[in-house]
Amino acid sequence: HKSMTEAMPNNGAAWFFYGQAICDKHQDGMGFSAISLAPPPPPPPPAPPSLSGMGAIKEVQLSKEDLKQIAEDEKKWKAEQESLLKDMKVARPAFLKAAELADDCQIKDSSMAYLAVISREFNEDEQERQWLLKRIESTCATNSVKAESYYALGVKQWAGAYELTRKYASKKAADPFHFRSITNPADKQQFDRYVATAAEYLEKALGADPNFVDAMYYKSLIYREKQKATANPIERKKLGDEAMKIASRATEMMKQREK
Repeated sequence: HKSMTEAMPNNGAAWFFYGQAICDKHQDGMGFSAISLAPPPPPPPPAPPSLSGMGAIKEVQLSKEDLKQIAEDEKKWKAEQESLLKDMKVARPAFLKAAELADDCQIKDSSMAYLAVISREFNEDEQERQWLLKRIESTCATNSVKAESYYALGVKQWAGAYELTRKYASKKAADPFHFRSITNPADKQQFDRYVATAAEYLEKALGADPNFVDAMYYKSLIYREKQKATANPIERKKLGDEAMKIASRATEMMKQREK
């Protein structure tokens, strides 16, 4: 594939398949592909608080063989991660060429998807956001592409809000959605921005694909984040009820899809 790019430097497809060949080396070990653009499905509900009277949990002692295997697995994973990042530095310019030169919509869109994922691997949040927006704004964007990209953007914003409410959570609270007072003004401002932007992106994802179950679930989780940051009991109940209502609708959609 590299020789193809040398023979046809202005061929977008040649650059795309060269970049993809590099990424394919890591599909088994790291699960890296354009498919990994989609965030994971919504997290499971929080575990119930520990019940009294169950006794203390016994600490499990690992054997020397187990500890050795864990150390070897960790070393192997770190080596694979380093190899992945090294190859991503080679693949990125190939996908940049492909996105610029390709006439085929599938190749152009897939190149931008890979570039978004690569940016995520390097923790380049703004770069990832820009590539997702470019996918959406592209003349090649289908409703499916728009829904997937808006969903990825929305989940990223939800994750920011979730991390902030977790920062102010009480370890003693039994209610996973208990009120947290976000005392730092900068954190509160950032939280409000995360929540508003996440809601906007997820609505756009559902606008592009009304049957996008995971986007519907995350929409309910946005209401849970609002509930966590709300002190008024009446407002908290309204937000919790709305979250349950949306989650129930998503569950029904999933059941219908399975049928």
